[in-house]
Amino acid sequence: MLRRAALALTLALLSPALQGCGSQLGAGYLAQAAEGQFWLLRARRPIEQAVADPSTPEPTRALLAEVPRIKQFGEQQGLKPTSNYAHYVDVGGPAVTWVVSACDPLAFKSTVWKFPIIGAITYVGWFDRDEAKEHAKRLKGQGLDVDLRGAGAYSTLGWLPDPVLSSMLHPGPGALGGLVDVVLHESVHATYYLNGQSYLNESLATFVARRLTRDYLRSTRGEDPPELRAYEEDQERAERRRQGLHRVYEELDQLYRSPLPAGEKLTRKTAILTEAQRTYGGRPLNNAVLIQYRTYGSDHDDFDALFRRCGGWPRFWEAIRGIQTGSFERTQQEELGAVLRQAAERCPP
Repeated sequence: MLRRAALALTLALLSPALQGCGSQLGAGYLAQAAEGQFWLLRARRPIEQAVADPSTPEPTRALLAEVPRIKQFGEQQGLKPTSNYAHYVDVGGPAVTWVVSACDPLAFKSTVWKFPIIGAITYVGWFDRDEAKEHAKRLKGQGLDVDLRGAGAYSTLGWLPDPVLSSMLHPGPGALGGLVDVVLHESVHATYYLNGQSYLNESLATFVARRLTRDYLRSTRGEDPPELRAYEEDQERAERRRQGLHRVYEELDQLYRSPLPAGEKLTRKTAILTEAQRTYGGRPLNNAVLIQYRTYGSDHDDFDALFRRCGGWPRFWEAIRGIQTGSFERTQQEELGAVLRQAAERCPP
C-alpha cells in the first residue's frame, strides 16, 4: 500500500515531466522519486517510539519530544493542522535529497522545470546523490553554471504525512531553534503554496518560521533563554553571509549587463568568484548559487509591514491567501513589494 501511495504521488506530481521542458529528466527521475518516497514511508516509526527507545541518542530524544508542542504552537498561530511530523526517520546522513539548480553563465537567468500541481520551479531534487551528480554533469555539459547541494528537509506539500528526518536535527546549542525553524518552515508550505512562485513560497516560509521560532522559544523557555541566543547567533552568521553574497551578486549582475565582450566578462567573473570563495567559503560559488541572493532584506521588511498592518496572524493569513496567480506579472517573480502592499489593502487599519 505504501509503495502504491508513493508511486501515485510521484505520478501525480511528476508524470508530465517526461514531456517538454522536463524531458531531460527521463523515466529514471520518476522511478527514483517514487522509490525514495517509498523508502521514507517504510522506514518511519512513531516519534513516541523513537523517544522511548533507549538506543536513540539522548539529544535526539529530547528534540523529538519537542515536536508535538512545536506543531501545536504553529497551529495556534494559523498554520494548517496536518498529520506531518508524527513519525521519525534516520536517513543515515546529512541530507535526505540532493538538489540541482542551473543558471546561464553570463546572466542571472535560472533554468526552470515545469510540473503539475507544484508548478514551475527552479530546482529538481534527487534521493540518490550519484544520480543528482549525473544530472548536474549533463547540465554542465550544456554550458550552464550548476549548483548541487544537500537538503536536510523534505516536503510533499501535504500529499503524504512527512516525517521528522535525522537530517533536520543538528548538534550544538542552536539545535532546538534550528528544529523549531525547520518544522515551522515546512508547515508553512503545507498551509499556503502558490504554483510557479518559488520566491514567494520560500520567502514567506522563512519570514513566518523565523518570527514564530523566536516566539516559541520565549514562550517555552523564558524571555532570554540560551536556546534563543544560540538561534540568534546562528541567524546572524547566516545573515552576514547573505549580505556578502548579495554584494557579489550585484557586482556580477552589473558586469553581465555591461557592453564588454563575453570573453572579458568571463575573465572578470572568474576573478570576482575566486575572491568571494576565499572570503566566504562554502560550496563552489557560481551563478546558480548566487542567484539565490538576488534580493536582500526587502522582502522581510515587506512581510513585516504586512504582519503589523494586519495586527497579527489571523488577518495576516487572510491577506496571504488572497495572493493568487493573477497577483503577479510573471512566474518566478522575485520582486514581492508590490504584491505584498496589495495584500496589505485587505487589512484596513
